[in-house]
Amino acid sequence: MTAAPAYTDNSRDTASLFSARVLAAQAFPSKMHNTLLTLARFVAQSRLDTIDESVQDEAVRAWVNWLGCALGGCLDPAVDTVMDAAACAAVHAQATRLGRGDRTDVLSAAMGHGVASTVLDYGDTHPMAGVAVAAPVAAAVIAVAQARALAGSRVVHAFVLGAEVACRAALALDAPSPRGSNAAALSGALGAAAACAKLLGLDEYGIADAIGIATTGANGSGERAATASRLLAPAIAARDGARAALYAQQHSIRPTRAPDAPPALPCVRAAEANAAVLLDALGSEWHFTRTVYHPYPGPITLHALIEACLQLKQSHKALGRDIEQVQLWVSPALAEEPGAREPSTPAQARSSAYHAAASALIAGAADPAQVAPERLANRRVAELRNRVALCADPRLSEQAARLEVRMRDGRVLERQVRCALGSPQRPLGDAELCAKFRRLAAETLSTDQAERMLALAWNMRALSDIGALVRASVPEDILEPAELPGSPLIPR
Repeated sequence: MTAAPAYTDNSRDTASLFSARVLAAQAFPSKMHNTLLTLARFVAQSRLDTIDESVQDEAVRAWVNWLGCALGGCLDPAVDTVMDAAACAAVHAQATRLGRGDRTDVLSAAMGHGVASTVLDYGDTHPMAGVAVAAPVAAAVIAVAQARALAGSRVVHAFVLGAEVACRAALALDAPSPRGSNAAALSGALGAAAACAKLLGLDEYGIADAIGIATTGANGSGERAATASRLLAPAIAARDGARAALYAQQHSIRPTRAPDAPPALPCVRAAEANAAVLLDALGSEWHFTRTVYHPYPGPITLHALIEACLQLKQSHKALGRDIEQVQLWVSPALAEEPGAREPSTPAQARSSAYHAAASALIAGAADPAQVAPERLANRRVAELRNRVALCADPRLSEQAARLEVRMRDGRVLERQVRCALGSPQRPLGDAELCAKFRRLAAETLSTDQAERMLALAWNMRALSDIGALVRASVPEDILEPAELPGSPLIPR
């Protein structure tokens, strides 16, 4: 096998790279420095055959969900906007963009995958950490792995470790706090760095070095993500994590703490108090397996009210023109931030409780088409949005909602959802993940090709080259015949 060209980065000279790496080595106070080395040692010494089969299976489920989201969003204009604005960091076109077929450098591919998989806000959320898990880690891993033609089993193994590091880092950072996207970008970058460093075969010191570099880079990137978009944070994290691992591979140093080290980075100081979360039951308790997958586009806090509206629509076949008033009781957190009553962009619509309720009651559906510009401009949807009222009910959790619809003929229709689909108590099953994948893949692939890619995804641990899965994501009329995936259709 021909060796992949060496990674190069024209955006930084040797002196600036050295400065960044010294800062990474000095950024951690003693307690966190030792924690970092222990965490890196665990990643370096981990073997896939020692990880429980159910944990591996959950990682594959995460990949099926993530790949569907990446296909569904790969043609969104936001992906091109970000890719055009981002400076390419490497001169070698080593990675293929999912669903697109064009080749680019590893870091640009990682960022493009990250944007595509998050632009619909349809991915996953860790319910306790409040962050997306697969988006930053999978986006980085698949770009690095494809460039080096690595086996699917190695990809799954690296993802398990990276996703776990990301979840534990988010919990240590208390990501649902007002730090928001900054914490999401940092935890995602640390997970991506650990996963990519494992893929590259680095030892515990190299992995610790990669995580340290990711910390310094993501600390600034996260602030930029927080001011730009929470959906951009995972893409930035994927790029920063992959870059940190590639830096560490080519310029390996042993992490040391100089006596005159500068103060620890603010993000590290914030995590120090919760440092035990990073190591407690490491290897026996897998936090990432608690990740939940979104059944509908938009924040998971909207899913209960969406489900209530869909159930009522299905049960009563109520027409939008016959609805006089819609009253929704939701959790206090959602009532305080319900989103825009008159959203003007798809991003605003995905976060709008008013639009989610009105669209679900009229269309009886909750999919990406419901936030398309033509849907936002639909007169019936706009009129019903103005007849939706939200009230806070402290007895309701974020997974619950209560709906009352008053009809023009005097009838009052009610529906209550105590635990929304996609919540930890009602996770999506394999069949539901397959249905979600097919809906999203239909935007890019023919039915037959989508089925082939879905089969490859479920069986990715058996692939000798993960590139077969990437190539299967590209529409056949774009690929040359010799580039079509050779892996047969493997039954689930």
